[in-house]
Amino acid sequence: MVPVPPLLALMLGALGAAFVVKHFAKEWQKAKADVDRDESAPVEAAKSKAVPKLRRDPQTGIYRP
Repeated sequence: MVPVPPLLALMLGALGAAFVVKHFAKEWQKAKADVDRDESAPVEAAKSKAVPKLRRDPQTGIYRP
């Protein structure tokens, strides 16, 4: 086996680590986008429904639509 100079081994290790970090960051962004999209869906559906204004019943004091 041919010995690898330490500087070359260090450079290859740094390139490999940079590739792994870049790949991990890309996958993290994809997962985050999926979660954000899924979380915003119920909010948009809830905004589309009209919520009636509550009024207080003077006799009982209970709020009713």
